[in-house]
Amino acid sequence: MTDFATWAVAACPGLGITKGQFLEAYRGNRKSAVETALEASPVAAPLLKFLEAEGGEWSGTASDLLALLAAQVGDQAARSRDWPKRPHVLSGKLKRLAPALRKVGVSVELRHDGRQRVLRLRTR
Repeated sequence: MTDFATWAVAACPGLGITKGQFLEAYRGNRKSAVETALEASPVAAPLLKFLEAEGGEWSGTASDLLALLAAQVGDQAARSRDWPKRPHVLSGKLKRLAPALRKVGVSVELRHDGRQRVLRLRTR
């Protein structure tokens, strides 16, 4: 995206807009994209609420996190079609959400400790 922004800023005079107008619109669109990604995910809001309750940091397996989040959202939401039913599905959703979560101050790390995959979630 940096290349795109550089080219677009260079083209601003020819398009009849200022660099500032373009950058303002571009930042607004990027912010909107992050908000849309988080709002569209059934996992994002419960995850952010969970992290806040945990003091901004949590580490454990995807199985553990799935159970904790499912307990938080209740049976009806956890049985919905969009809710992850298996730990590897939750991990996949978190990997795809990671860029948007970073924009709101949450880091998602997935690492192996030798025998299992460990998720580490932190807020800045």
